[in-house]
Amino acid sequence: MKTLDFKKQLIGLSISELSIKAKAIYSQIAQNKLELTTGKLVNKRAVFNLRKQLAVIKTKIYENSHR
Repeated sequence: MKTLDFKKQLIGLSISELSIKAKAIYSQIAQNKLELTTGKLVNKRAVFNLRKQLAVIKTKIYENSHR
């Protein structure tokens, strides 16, 4: 998913909703790391994109909490 599309999805969400999305992304990253340690094939680009989405969410939470 492109970053701009992802940012559009976050418009109007509360801090708690953003936190839930962040937790879901953290669990996806953890699952990918687990697959990496067990020897399964992991798409490293997918992990990179998840981390990028997480950064967008953290920025949005920061912006919402400092209004």
